[in-house]
Amino acid sequence: MRQKQLFMVTILFLVFVMSGCTPYSDFQTAKTVGKGNVELTPFAAVNGAFGNVGANIDLGITNNFDVRATYSQVFYFGGSYPLEGKVDAFNVGLLSLAPKLSILKDILAFTVPIDYIYDRSLFIIRPSLLITAPIGRHTDLTISPKSYYMFKLQPDGGGTTIMPALSLGLSIHPTDLISFKPEIGFIDQLLDGKLSWFGNAYIGFGVSFKLEKREIRFLK
Repeated sequence: MRQKQLFMVTILFLVFVMSGCTPYSDFQTAKTVGKGNVELTPFAAVNGAFGNVGANIDLGITNNFDVRATYSQVFYFGGSYPLEGKVDAFNVGLLSLAPKLSILKDILAFTVPIDYIYDRSLFIIRPSLLITAPIGRHTDLTISPKSYYMFKLQPDGGGTTIMPALSLGLSIHPTDLISFKPEIGFIDQLLDGKLSWFGNAYIGFGVSFKLEKREIRFLK
């Protein structure tokens, strides 16, 4: 019980330290899906400036190593965007590929999503830790500290923007094959080594469906 209390206090402390910071949604835990298994997670998320809908597909390469592919459509409703100033309402598409390595089984994992926003020729690299702890029989809590490195390939791309972020997510799994994943997060931008005014909060929801190897064979 004390370990759970300490974990929750740590989470609240990190949220306090990084408040003012919107996340890039994860909708995952430190658990891997297992060799030959597949997990599909459609999701939607929103904050005051934009929303996005999409889906993640996780493939278990080994019991300790997954690869995730993501497609997401991002809808900007206006406001200030950190790289390009004022934006009117428009849509952009995002593709992502992310290796995920389990460090401590079901507790700690490391992932490095590489995103490409093809409508803006923008790349984002997001090294992230996933730290998961059970808080009930069918519920896990995951904290994911991360940092965005945003850049364009063109010579006049404007350099690299660094944005520290933190997401907190629940995984509510009534069975081993389905889980509901509400998530909140925070993100900010570094300017001259300091956090900027850009700090923002984000909320989202995903549902994960797991197909185990034997079920995939059946579908074939």
